[in-house]
Amino acid sequence: MQAMRMVVLVAAVSLFGCGGSGRFVARGMDAYKYGDYPLAAEHFNYIEREGFELNPKGEVRYLVYRGLTLVKLGKAAEGKAYLLKGREAYRAGDPKWLPQDIVTEMDETLAQLGAQ
Repeated sequence: MQAMRMVVLVAAVSLFGCGGSGRFVARGMDAYKYGDYPLAAEHFNYIEREGFELNPKGEVRYLVYRGLTLVKLGKAAEGKAYLLKGREAYRAGDPKWLPQDIVTEMDETLAQLGAQ
């Protein structure tokens, strides 16, 4: 299963090149939506590893979904750090950047993790 995920990730990189950072955020979001947290983490790790520049909307989505993904994978402290940054960026941005159910999940997750 891990090998298959890597094949999909490598194929995506080959197909879209380095200019598609937004595509990797979207793919990570989709993987999260479908409960494939390891694949979501791979997409988010790739974005960070490659040092992609994200626009403010992409940055909010990246931080929040990466944080939620890390929490789902049992890395609560690391996930909390991303979620706190994501919440701050979200509040400074446009409310349309995240679906309401994800905003609710972010807020509930942060509350469960003891964040104010």
